[in-house]
Amino acid sequence: MKGLSERNLYLRYADAAQIRTLVTRDLGRGIVGISRIRCDFDDLGMLDSPDREDAYLVILRLTDAQEDLWVDGRHVATSSPFAGTAGVLDYRQEWRAYIHTRFDALNFHVPRAVLKALDGDEHRRTSSELHVKPGMFVEDPVIRALSSAMIPALDNPEQVNALFLDHIGCAFVAHLSRTYGQVAPITRQRGRRLARWQVRRATEMIDENLGNDLRLADLAEACGVSISHFSHAFRESMAMPPHRWLLHRRIERAKALMLRPGLSLAEIAVQCGFSDQSHFTRAFRRIVGVTPSSWRRDRSPRASHA
Repeated sequence: MKGLSERNLYLRYADAAQIRTLVTRDLGRGIVGISRIRCDFDDLGMLDSPDREDAYLVILRLTDAQEDLWVDGRHVATSSPFAGTAGVLDYRQEWRAYIHTRFDALNFHVPRAVLKALDGDEHRRTSSELHVKPGMFVEDPVIRALSSAMIPALDNPEQVNALFLDHIGCAFVAHLSRTYGQVAPITRQRGRRLARWQVRRATEMIDENLGNDLRLADLAEACGVSISHFSHAFRESMAMPPHRWLLHRRIERAKALMLRPGLSLAEIAVQCGFSDQSHFTRAFRRIVGVTPSSWRRDRSPRASHA
């Protein structure tokens, strides 16, 4: 069970299904994989056994589904076949599943080392053990909300910035630890806001990397705090998470470039870190309320003299 199993990370033991996967950067002691897996026909059959690994698989059903599950050679009944329920399987155990129906699900590959990396964050001491029985599927609104945010990203992976992916991974792992692990308070307290120098350093780094895939770990290290602490403290200090701040700064830079003659919207999109002009247009309209071409046209010299 040593090291990361890429076979588990990319769900290669379910090779007959359709799978899309995105992977976070380093979240302290490892990475989190987020996959959408679906099968459009009934009776997929028995999946191959996953590798034994020090990690968990968290499943959110996007549709109703029925399967038979065996854990360490024992048949385990699943508690709910309904869409919107979430369950946990431990890769340290030997398990196999026979899939009876078509299905669509979001799966999170979470190493125990990443759970352990939260130790001491948010004034708590956390456990890397999740206490959910195999086959037990429960209603979890937070997992549903985080999964909903990931579905468009999995459909358009070229448009996903690393800060967003790291933010989702960090929030997901923190929720797992608080909800399904054992969390105890610690005596040492830390403020939830960043110090002024930390705000300045973080925002300067973001401005310097508008066109690059900046990592949450880089920002946290520059501020001398853990990834989880930085993520929460930045949001408290700036009223938005780091990936949202990055997007707003990209839009502000795009506005400045659009006031200069000679640059096309496609060139501006690339310079500001968007995957293409279409991605830029959608993000700009969502934040500003109009398309980049309309915004630029309204501020052209001809418009000002009309």
